[in-house]
Amino acid sequence: MASRTRSEQEARYVIFDTFVVNDARHYYRTVLEEARRAASQVNRLRAAFGFLGGLGAAVIGLIVQSTPAIVCPASGDNVFCTASPIVALLTASVIIFPMLSIFLSLLPLIFEWDERIQVYETALENLEVADAVSPIAEMKDIEYSAAVRAFTQGTLDVMHDEAVIYGDSAFSPENIDQER
Repeated sequence: MASRTRSEQEARYVIFDTFVVNDARHYYRTVLEEARRAASQVNRLRAAFGFLGGLGAAVIGLIVQSTPAIVCPASGDNVFCTASPIVALLTASVIIFPMLSIFLSLLPLIFEWDERIQVYETALENLEVADAVSPIAEMKDIEYSAAVRAFTQGTLDVMHDEAVIYGDSAFSPENIDQER
């Protein structure tokens, strides 16, 4: 491979930094923002449904304790005739709201928001580490060339590690059997 001139290396560095590194940063930040927002929304809903279920149970207890039993003329039974529809509605809410809360607690397990946040926070940190070795215009040509290679390789390693976590093959197909 022929050695590249300083201006070619600078152009390649700018292109790589602009179209690969900055795009990766933007993607990682977008995924982080979406995962945090989704997890936050689900947690608020879980808390709200849990609160409503508890509130319904407290109101039912208050109604039952404060309402004397009245004999209903239609059935002749000792029941809460005046509070019956309200108690029935609250009883349903005491059952339904906690069930919804439990269902919502499964969503973080299904969509793995916490794991995504951890993976992409680490990827962003590692991109910053790779960026620490990025070339500086005042460097000599040999140092600049080495810095560009180190920066490029470090960035590609971060992107490779992120891809491996989500199930992409770490080896090319012809190397899979050799690595086992």
